[in-house]
Amino acid sequence: MGQRCGALINGRPELKHGSSGALARLMARLSLALMFASSLGGCSGDARSETPAPVAAIEANDGSAAPVAPPVAPPPTPAPIWTESGPLTPEAKEILRSIVADPAPPALVLGSHYWVSNESAHDVWRETIGKLGGALAGVGTDQLYLLAGWQETSLLLALDFDAEVVRVHELYGIAFAKAETPEAFLQLWRDAARDAGSWDELLAAADSAEAVRKRQHRTLDVAGTIISARLGQVKRRYAKLGIPCFLTDAAQYAKVRTLWQEGRVVALRGDLTATSAMLTAAAAMRKLGVPLRTLYLSNAEKYFDYSPDFRANIIAQPFDEKSLILRTRHSPRMGAVEGDVYHYNTQTGANFVAWMRDSTIPTSFALLKRRVEETPPGKSRIDALPTAPASPATPTKP
Repeated sequence: MGQRCGALINGRPELKHGSSGALARLMARLSLALMFASSLGGCSGDARSETPAPVAAIEANDGSAAPVAPPVAPPPTPAPIWTESGPLTPEAKEILRSIVADPAPPALVLGSHYWVSNESAHDVWRETIGKLGGALAGVGTDQLYLLAGWQETSLLLALDFDAEVVRVHELYGIAFAKAETPEAFLQLWRDAARDAGSWDELLAAADSAEAVRKRQHRTLDVAGTIISARLGQVKRRYAKLGIPCFLTDAAQYAKVRTLWQEGRVVALRGDLTATSAMLTAAAAMRKLGVPLRTLYLSNAEKYFDYSPDFRANIIAQPFDEKSLILRTRHSPRMGAVEGDVYHYNTQTGANFVAWMRDSTIPTSFALLKRRVEETPPGKSRIDALPTAPASPATPTKP
Protein backbone atom coordinates (compact mmCIF):
# COMPACT_ATOMS: atom_id res chain seq x y z
CA MET A 1 0.00 0.00 0.00
CA GLY A 2 2.92 2.36 0.57
CA GLN A 3 1.45 4.16 3.61
CA ARG A 4 0.93 3.26 7.26
CA CYS A 5 -2.45 3.20 8.91
CA GLY A 6 -1.33 5.36 11.83
CA ALA A 7 -1.17 4.82 15.60
CA LEU A 8 -4.37 3.90 17.40
CA ILE A 9 -5.30 4.98 20.93
CA ASN A 10 -8.12 2.96 22.52
CA GLY A 11 -9.15 1.84 19.05
CA ARG A 12 -9.28 5.44 17.74
CA PRO A 13 -6.66 7.52 16.00
CA GLU A 14 -4.70 10.01 18.06
CA LEU A 15 -5.94 13.54 17.21
CA LYS A 16 -4.69 17.03 17.83
CA HIS A 17 -6.90 19.70 19.38
CA GLY A 18 -9.13 21.51 16.94
CA SER A 19 -12.65 22.37 16.04
CA SER A 20 -15.41 19.75 16.08
CA GLY A 21 -15.95 20.27 12.32
CA ALA A 22 -12.31 19.57 11.61
CA LEU A 23 -12.53 16.52 13.83
CA ALA A 24 -15.51 15.19 11.93
CA ARG A 25 -13.80 15.68 8.62
CA LEU A 26 -10.67 13.97 9.87
CA MET A 27 -12.63 11.02 11.22
CA ALA A 28 -14.43 10.61 7.91
CA ARG A 29 -11.17 10.59 6.00
CA LEU A 30 -9.61 8.10 8.39
CA SER A 31 -12.64 5.81 8.13
CA LEU A 32 -12.39 5.76 4.31
CA ALA A 33 -8.66 5.07 4.51
CA LEU A 34 -9.19 2.12 6.85
CA MET A 35 -11.88 0.71 4.60
CA PHE A 36 -9.55 0.99 1.60
CA ALA A 37 -6.70 -0.68 3.46
CA SER A 38 -8.98 -3.52 4.53
CA SER A 39 -10.02 -4.17 0.93
CA LEU A 40 -6.35 -4.61 -0.01
CA GLY A 41 -5.66 -7.17 2.64
CA GLY A 42 -5.59 -5.11 5.83
CA CYS A 43 -2.88 -3.11 7.54
CA SER A 44 0.56 -4.53 8.01
CA GLY A 45 3.88 -3.28 9.19
CA ASP A 46 5.06 -2.44 5.69
CA ALA A 47 1.61 -2.65 4.08
CA ARG A 48 2.87 -4.52 0.97
CA SER A 49 0.38 -6.45 -1.17
CA GLU A 50 0.95 -10.17 -1.61
CA THR A 51 0.18 -12.62 -4.42
CA PRO A 52 -2.66 -14.95 -3.39
CA ALA A 53 -1.48 -18.41 -2.46
CA PRO A 54 -2.39 -21.36 -4.66
CA VAL A 55 -5.57 -23.16 -3.78
CA ALA A 56 -3.70 -26.20 -2.50
CA ALA A 57 -1.75 -24.04 0.00
CA ILE A 58 -4.75 -22.23 1.48
CA GLU A 59 -5.46 -23.27 5.05
CA ALA A 60 -8.84 -23.65 6.67
CA ASN A 61 -9.81 -21.51 9.67
CA ASP A 62 -8.76 -24.29 12.06
CA GLY A 63 -5.25 -24.39 10.59
CA SER A 64 -5.71 -27.63 8.66
CA ALA A 65 -5.15 -27.82 4.89
CA ALA A 66 -8.21 -27.12 2.80
CA PRO A 67 -9.33 -30.00 0.57
CA VAL A 68 -7.85 -29.93 -2.93
CA ALA A 69 -10.36 -30.00 -5.78
CA PRO A 70 -10.09 -33.23 -7.85
CA PRO A 71 -8.55 -32.78 -11.33
CA VAL A 72 -11.01 -32.38 -14.16
CA ALA A 73 -10.96 -35.40 -16.48
CA PRO A 74 -10.14 -34.55 -20.12
CA PRO A 75 -12.99 -35.01 -22.58
CA PRO A 76 -13.10 -38.50 -24.13
CA THR A 77 -11.32 -38.92 -27.44
CA PRO A 78 -13.93 -39.18 -30.21
CA ALA A 79 -14.04 -42.47 -32.10
CA PRO A 80 -12.32 -42.27 -35.50
CA ILE A 81 -14.58 -41.89 -38.51
CA TRP A 82 -12.55 -44.41 -40.51
CA THR A 83 -10.83 -47.65 -39.60
CA GLU A 84 -8.99 -50.10 -41.82
CA SER A 85 -11.45 -52.88 -41.00
CA GLY A 86 -14.81 -53.47 -39.36
CA PRO A 87 -18.27 -52.06 -40.03
CA LEU A 88 -18.37 -48.50 -41.31
CA THR A 89 -19.47 -45.75 -38.96
CA PRO A 90 -22.62 -43.81 -39.91
CA GLU A 91 -20.38 -40.80 -40.59
CA ALA A 92 -18.21 -42.81 -42.99
CA LYS A 93 -21.26 -44.12 -44.85
CA GLU A 94 -22.60 -40.60 -45.26
CA ILE A 95 -19.25 -39.36 -46.57
CA LEU A 96 -19.06 -42.15 -49.15
CA ARG A 97 -22.60 -41.36 -50.27
CA SER A 98 -21.42 -37.83 -51.05
CA ILE A 99 -19.41 -39.09 -54.07
CA VAL A 100 -21.18 -37.85 -57.18
CA ALA A 101 -21.36 -39.81 -60.44
CA ASP A 102 -20.43 -38.17 -63.72
CA PRO A 103 -22.92 -37.87 -66.59
CA ALA A 104 -22.89 -40.40 -69.39
CA PRO A 105 -20.20 -39.76 -72.02
CA PRO A 106 -21.19 -38.83 -75.58
CA ALA A 107 -19.88 -42.20 -76.77
CA LEU A 108 -18.04 -45.26 -75.48
CA VAL A 109 -14.48 -46.11 -76.49
CA LEU A 110 -14.73 -48.08 -79.72
CA GLY A 111 -18.43 -48.40 -78.97
CA SER A 112 -17.71 -51.40 -76.73
CA HIS A 113 -18.48 -52.52 -73.19
CA TYR A 114 -15.44 -53.88 -71.35
CA TRP A 115 -17.18 -56.55 -69.28
CA VAL A 116 -13.80 -58.08 -68.41
CA SER A 117 -10.16 -57.07 -68.49
CA ASN A 118 -8.06 -57.99 -71.51
CA GLU A 119 -4.80 -57.60 -69.56
CA SER A 120 -3.31 -60.78 -68.17
CA ALA A 121 -0.03 -59.94 -66.38
CA HIS A 122 -1.15 -57.85 -63.42
CA ASP A 123 1.08 -60.03 -61.24
CA VAL A 124 4.08 -57.93 -62.33
CA TRP A 125 2.70 -55.33 -59.88
CA ARG A 126 1.95 -57.76 -57.04
CA GLU A 127 5.10 -57.11 -55.01
CA THR A 128 4.97 -53.38 -55.76
CA ILE A 129 1.49 -52.92 -54.29
CA GLY A 130 1.57 -55.79 -51.80
CA LYS A 131 -0.04 -54.88 -48.46
CA LEU A 132 -0.08 -51.15 -49.21
CA GLY A 133 -3.49 -50.81 -47.58
CA GLY A 134 -5.40 -47.58 -48.01
CA ALA A 135 -7.72 -46.95 -50.92
CA LEU A 136 -7.65 -48.35 -54.44
CA ALA A 137 -9.42 -46.47 -57.23
CA GLY A 138 -9.57 -47.48 -60.84
CA VAL A 139 -11.37 -48.43 -63.99
CA GLY A 140 -12.40 -51.87 -65.18
CA THR A 141 -13.94 -54.91 -63.51
CA ASP A 142 -12.28 -58.17 -62.40
CA GLN A 143 -8.75 -56.74 -62.30
CA LEU A 144 -9.74 -54.39 -59.48
CA TYR A 145 -10.54 -57.33 -57.20
CA LEU A 146 -7.24 -58.95 -58.14
CA LEU A 147 -5.33 -55.78 -57.19
CA ALA A 148 -7.46 -55.24 -54.07
CA GLY A 149 -6.57 -58.69 -52.78
CA TRP A 150 -2.84 -58.11 -53.15
CA GLN A 151 -2.97 -54.55 -51.84
CA GLU A 152 -5.19 -55.46 -48.87
CA THR A 153 -7.10 -52.29 -49.53
CA SER A 154 -9.62 -50.89 -47.07
CA LEU A 155 -11.63 -48.99 -49.69
CA LEU A 156 -12.30 -49.82 -53.32
CA LEU A 157 -13.59 -47.11 -55.67
CA ALA A 158 -14.66 -48.64 -58.99
CA LEU A 159 -15.02 -45.66 -61.31
CA ASP A 160 -15.82 -46.28 -64.96
CA PHE A 161 -17.70 -44.08 -67.41
CA ASP A 162 -19.58 -47.08 -68.81
CA ALA A 163 -22.76 -47.75 -66.82
CA GLU A 164 -22.61 -51.40 -67.89
CA VAL A 165 -19.27 -51.78 -66.12
CA VAL A 166 -20.85 -50.32 -62.99
CA ARG A 167 -23.64 -52.89 -63.35
CA VAL A 168 -21.07 -55.69 -63.54
CA HIS A 169 -19.71 -54.53 -60.18
CA GLU A 170 -23.24 -54.68 -58.76
CA LEU A 171 -23.39 -58.29 -59.90
CA TYR A 172 -20.00 -58.98 -58.32
CA GLY A 173 -21.35 -57.61 -55.06
CA ILE A 174 -24.35 -59.96 -55.23
CA ALA A 175 -22.06 -62.93 -55.95
CA PHE A 176 -19.69 -62.06 -53.09
CA ALA A 177 -22.65 -61.79 -50.71
CA LYS A 178 -23.82 -65.30 -51.60
CA ALA A 179 -20.57 -67.23 -52.06
CA GLU A 180 -18.45 -67.96 -48.99
CA THR A 181 -15.53 -69.52 -50.88
CA PRO A 182 -13.69 -68.87 -54.15
CA GLU A 183 -15.05 -72.09 -55.64
CA ALA A 184 -18.64 -71.18 -54.74
CA PHE A 185 -18.07 -67.76 -56.28
CA LEU A 186 -16.79 -69.30 -59.53
CA GLN A 187 -19.68 -71.76 -59.58
CA LEU A 188 -22.20 -68.91 -59.46
CA TRP A 189 -20.67 -67.45 -62.59
CA ARG A 190 -20.60 -70.84 -64.31
CA ASP A 191 -24.29 -71.15 -63.51
CA ALA A 192 -24.91 -67.70 -64.99
CA ALA A 193 -23.08 -68.70 -68.15
CA ARG A 194 -25.43 -71.65 -68.60
CA ASP A 195 -28.61 -69.84 -67.58
CA ALA A 196 -28.88 -66.24 -66.40
CA GLY A 197 -32.21 -67.20 -64.82
CA SER A 198 -30.29 -69.16 -62.17
CA TRP A 199 -29.59 -65.80 -60.52
CA ASP A 200 -33.23 -64.71 -60.28
CA GLU A 201 -33.46 -65.45 -56.56
CA LEU A 202 -30.12 -63.76 -55.91
CA LEU A 203 -31.20 -60.62 -57.73
CA ALA A 204 -34.50 -60.58 -55.87
CA ALA A 205 -32.74 -61.04 -52.52
CA ALA A 206 -30.58 -58.01 -53.23
CA ASP A 207 -33.71 -55.93 -52.57
CA SER A 208 -33.16 -53.57 -55.48
CA ALA A 209 -35.89 -51.77 -57.35
CA GLU A 210 -37.54 -53.74 -60.14
CA ALA A 211 -36.03 -51.50 -62.82
CA VAL A 212 -32.56 -52.11 -61.38
CA ARG A 213 -33.10 -55.87 -61.31
CA LYS A 214 -34.18 -55.85 -64.93
CA ARG A 215 -31.04 -54.02 -65.99
CA GLN A 216 -28.86 -56.35 -63.93
CA HIS A 217 -30.55 -59.39 -65.44
CA ARG A 218 -30.01 -58.03 -68.93
CA THR A 219 -26.31 -57.43 -68.22
CA LEU A 220 -25.94 -60.89 -66.74
CA ASP A 221 -27.66 -62.44 -69.73
CA VAL A 222 -25.22 -60.75 -72.12
CA ALA A 223 -22.00 -60.83 -70.09
CA GLY A 224 -22.34 -63.85 -67.79
CA THR A 225 -20.58 -66.25 -70.15
CA ILE A 226 -17.74 -63.79 -70.82
CA ILE A 227 -17.22 -63.09 -67.11
CA SER A 228 -17.23 -66.79 -66.20
CA ALA A 229 -14.63 -67.56 -68.89
CA ARG A 230 -12.42 -64.67 -67.78
CA LEU A 231 -12.50 -65.66 -64.11
CA GLY A 232 -11.63 -69.24 -65.01
CA GLN A 233 -8.69 -67.99 -67.07
CA VAL A 234 -7.41 -65.83 -64.20
CA LYS A 235 -7.68 -68.71 -61.74
CA ARG A 236 -5.76 -71.09 -64.01
CA ARG A 237 -2.99 -68.55 -64.65
CA TYR A 238 -2.29 -67.83 -61.01
CA ALA A 239 -2.68 -71.44 -59.90
CA LYS A 240 -0.05 -72.38 -62.48
CA LEU A 241 2.27 -69.56 -61.38
CA GLY A 242 1.74 -70.39 -57.71
CA ILE A 243 0.66 -66.82 -56.99
CA PRO A 244 -2.18 -66.50 -54.46
CA CYS A 245 -5.09 -64.35 -55.58
CA PHE A 246 -8.72 -63.89 -54.57
CA LEU A 247 -9.77 -66.76 -56.86
CA THR A 248 -7.24 -69.29 -55.55
CA ASP A 249 -6.63 -68.28 -51.92
CA ALA A 250 -9.39 -68.52 -49.31
CA ALA A 251 -7.89 -65.83 -47.06
CA GLN A 252 -7.57 -63.32 -49.89
CA TYR A 253 -11.06 -64.11 -51.09
CA ALA A 254 -12.43 -63.52 -47.60
CA LYS A 255 -10.76 -60.10 -47.42
CA VAL A 256 -12.12 -59.03 -50.79
CA ARG A 257 -15.55 -60.36 -49.91
CA THR A 258 -15.47 -58.44 -46.65
CA LEU A 259 -15.01 -55.19 -48.57
CA TRP A 260 -18.49 -55.69 -50.00
CA GLN A 261 -19.97 -56.94 -46.75
CA GLU A 262 -18.76 -53.87 -44.83
CA GLY A 263 -19.78 -51.36 -47.50
CA ARG A 264 -16.22 -50.57 -48.51
CA VAL A 265 -16.85 -50.83 -52.27
CA VAL A 266 -18.22 -47.83 -54.15
CA ALA A 267 -19.06 -48.47 -57.80
CA LEU A 268 -20.39 -45.61 -59.87
CA ARG A 269 -20.01 -43.91 -63.23
CA GLY A 270 -16.76 -42.02 -63.11
CA ASP A 271 -14.98 -40.23 -65.94
CA LEU A 272 -11.28 -39.48 -65.43
CA THR A 273 -11.66 -36.30 -67.48
CA ALA A 274 -14.94 -35.02 -65.97
CA THR A 275 -15.53 -32.83 -62.94
CA SER A 276 -17.65 -34.78 -60.45
CA ALA A 277 -16.66 -38.33 -59.51
CA MET A 278 -12.90 -37.89 -59.22
CA LEU A 279 -13.10 -34.63 -57.30
CA THR A 280 -15.85 -35.72 -54.91
CA ALA A 281 -14.08 -39.07 -54.34
CA ALA A 282 -10.91 -37.17 -53.45
CA ALA A 283 -12.85 -34.96 -51.03
CA ALA A 284 -14.48 -38.01 -49.44
CA MET A 285 -11.15 -39.77 -48.93
CA ARG A 286 -9.68 -36.66 -47.34
CA LYS A 287 -12.62 -36.38 -44.93
CA LEU A 288 -12.21 -40.05 -44.03
CA GLY A 289 -8.47 -39.66 -43.61
CA VAL A 290 -7.70 -42.56 -45.96
CA PRO A 291 -4.90 -42.13 -48.54
CA LEU A 292 -5.33 -43.17 -52.15
CA ARG A 293 -2.52 -45.71 -52.34
CA THR A 294 -3.19 -47.01 -55.85
CA LEU A 295 -4.79 -45.36 -58.87
CA TYR A 296 -5.21 -47.90 -61.65
CA LEU A 297 -5.71 -46.25 -65.04
CA SER A 298 -5.35 -49.30 -67.31
CA ASN A 299 -4.81 -47.90 -70.83
CA ALA A 300 -7.52 -45.24 -70.52
CA GLU A 301 -5.00 -42.40 -71.01
CA LYS A 302 -4.57 -43.55 -74.60
CA TYR A 303 -7.94 -42.05 -75.47
CA PHE A 304 -7.55 -38.47 -74.22
CA ASP A 305 -5.06 -35.64 -73.84
CA TYR A 306 -4.07 -34.24 -70.47
CA SER A 307 -6.80 -31.64 -70.21
CA PRO A 308 -7.12 -29.04 -67.41
CA ASP A 309 -9.94 -31.10 -65.85
CA PHE A 310 -7.90 -34.30 -65.86
CA ARG A 311 -4.93 -32.46 -64.35
CA ALA A 312 -7.16 -31.01 -61.62
CA ASN A 313 -8.55 -34.48 -60.86
CA ILE A 314 -5.06 -35.92 -60.36
CA ILE A 315 -3.77 -32.99 -58.31
CA ALA A 316 -6.78 -33.25 -55.98
CA GLN A 317 -6.17 -36.88 -54.97
CA PRO A 318 -5.04 -37.69 -51.41
CA PHE A 319 -1.78 -39.34 -52.38
CA ASP A 320 0.92 -39.99 -49.79
CA GLU A 321 4.53 -41.15 -49.93
CA LYS A 322 3.44 -44.74 -50.71
CA SER A 323 0.94 -43.92 -53.46
CA LEU A 324 1.34 -45.37 -56.95
CA ILE A 325 -0.12 -44.92 -60.42
CA LEU A 326 -0.60 -48.10 -62.46
CA ARG A 327 -1.09 -47.91 -66.22
CA THR A 328 -0.81 -50.13 -69.27
CA ARG A 329 -0.15 -49.38 -72.90
CA HIS A 330 -0.58 -51.48 -76.02
CA SER A 331 2.52 -50.43 -77.98
CA PRO A 332 4.89 -52.76 -79.85
CA ARG A 333 7.63 -50.13 -79.57
CA MET A 334 7.52 -50.22 -75.78
CA GLY A 335 7.43 -53.99 -75.58
CA ALA A 336 4.96 -56.19 -73.73
CA VAL A 337 5.24 -58.53 -70.78
CA GLU A 338 5.65 -62.13 -71.93
CA GLY A 339 2.29 -63.75 -72.59
CA ASP A 340 0.53 -60.39 -72.83
CA VAL A 341 0.17 -57.64 -75.41
CA TYR A 342 0.46 -54.79 -72.90
CA HIS A 343 3.32 -52.78 -71.44
CA TYR A 344 3.00 -52.24 -67.65
CA ASN A 345 4.13 -48.97 -66.07
CA THR A 346 4.25 -47.52 -62.56
CA GLN A 347 4.78 -44.00 -61.27
CA THR A 348 4.52 -42.52 -57.79
CA GLY A 349 1.48 -40.39 -57.06
CA ALA A 350 3.69 -37.44 -56.12
CA ASN A 351 5.59 -37.70 -59.41
CA PHE A 352 2.39 -37.75 -61.47
CA VAL A 353 1.06 -34.75 -59.56
CA ALA A 354 4.28 -32.88 -60.34
CA TRP A 355 3.86 -33.56 -64.07
CA MET A 356 0.21 -32.51 -64.02
CA ARG A 357 0.92 -29.37 -62.02
CA ASP A 358 4.29 -28.17 -63.25
CA SER A 359 4.44 -29.13 -66.92
CA THR A 360 2.53 -28.75 -70.14
CA ILE A 361 3.17 -32.32 -71.24
CA PRO A 362 0.21 -33.10 -73.50
CA THR A 363 -0.29 -36.87 -73.40
CA SER A 364 0.66 -40.11 -71.71
CA PHE A 365 2.57 -41.01 -74.88
CA ALA A 366 4.93 -38.11 -74.20
CA LEU A 367 5.14 -38.98 -70.52
CA LEU A 368 6.03 -42.61 -71.17
CA LYS A 369 9.06 -41.50 -73.15
CA ARG A 370 10.60 -40.71 -69.75
CA ARG A 371 10.22 -44.32 -68.54
CA VAL A 372 12.99 -46.48 -67.11
CA GLU A 373 12.85 -50.13 -68.15
CA GLU A 374 12.50 -52.74 -65.42
CA THR A 375 12.42 -56.51 -65.07
CA PRO A 376 10.67 -58.43 -66.52
CA PRO A 377 10.84 -56.97 -70.03
CA GLY A 378 7.69 -55.04 -70.81
CA LYS A 379 7.61 -53.38 -67.39
CA SER A 380 8.81 -49.85 -66.58
CA ARG A 381 8.55 -46.95 -64.17
CA ILE A 382 8.71 -43.17 -64.41
CA ASP A 383 11.11 -41.36 -62.07
CA ALA A 384 11.96 -38.21 -64.04
CA LEU A 385 10.49 -34.94 -62.84
CA PRO A 386 9.39 -32.10 -65.11
CA THR A 387 11.91 -29.40 -65.80
CA ALA A 388 11.09 -26.21 -63.92
CA PRO A 389 9.47 -23.70 -66.26
CA ALA A 390 11.85 -21.02 -67.46
CA SER A 391 11.54 -17.59 -65.89
CA PRO A 392 10.16 -14.97 -68.25
CA ALA A 393 12.87 -12.88 -69.84
CA THR A 394 13.29 -9.35 -68.56
CA PRO A 395 12.46 -6.91 -71.35
CA THR A 396 15.36 -4.86 -72.58
CA LYS A 397 14.95 -1.11 -72.59
CA PRO A 398 15.08 0.36 -76.08
